[in-house]
Amino acid sequence: MKNYRKYLVSFVVALVIAVLLAQHEYASLPVGEKSMIRAYADGTFFSGVFFFSFGLLSSLSASGLFNSTNYAFKRLFNTFFHPKKKDPNFKSYYDWVQAKEKEEKGALTFLLVIGAIFLLISFVLLFFFYL
Repeated sequence: MKNYRKYLVSFVVALVIAVLLAQHEYASLPVGEKSMIRAYADGTFFSGVFFFSFGLLSSLSASGLFNSTNYAFKRLFNTFFHPKKKDPNFKSYYDWVQAKEKEEKGALTFLLVIGAIFLLISFVLLFFFYL
């Protein structure tokens, strides 16, 4: 049940974002059925891209793609802002990566699914707009 809750909450948040954007855009368009379909296609597209992008970044980060960048910024920050304090736990990049692998951060792949659903809805609405 807990697994479905995050899908449901993410879907509701994406739906609220899409509806708010669509209503905002529909207010500035001429009145008509085509205008409403276009506004909702735009709202669901923005919401889908937003959620898909965050899901993709989360998945890439969990796979370790940004490990070297994270390590570099951590060392740079410690060098400039805490020069007298040495971090004894991470002497090298290899040691830091080994410690990070033990943490096992979970990816937010459910955001990919929600984003893909909203992108699909957007493309269907766009098809009906040009029909």
